[in-house]
Amino acid sequence: MTSKKSYLNKFRKKSKWVHANWEIVFSALFSQQAESSEYPNRIAGIIVTFFPTMASYLIDDYPCVSLTEFMLDYEAINQYPYQIGLHSLKF
Repeated sequence: MTSKKSYLNKFRKKSKWVHANWEIVFSALFSQQAESSEYPNRIAGIIVTFFPTMASYLIDDYPCVSLTEFMLDYEAINQYPYQIGLHSLKF
């Protein structure tokens, strides 16, 4: 988690790239005839694992949750459940 080549650092780098290039990313998604009537206004970074992991206690800039935990948290409030790692877009 602390090395320059760690998965977390690679994820951070990719997340920053998506945030900096969101117009290109969304244009590509919509060119594939996405089934959405709304244009996104936020980007959420999240690390989803198959099983609960201790890494969730060590990562403080993104949620790190198991797929089951994410689905239960989402279902409880019927929307994206985490504020950390969530970025609003400026149009």
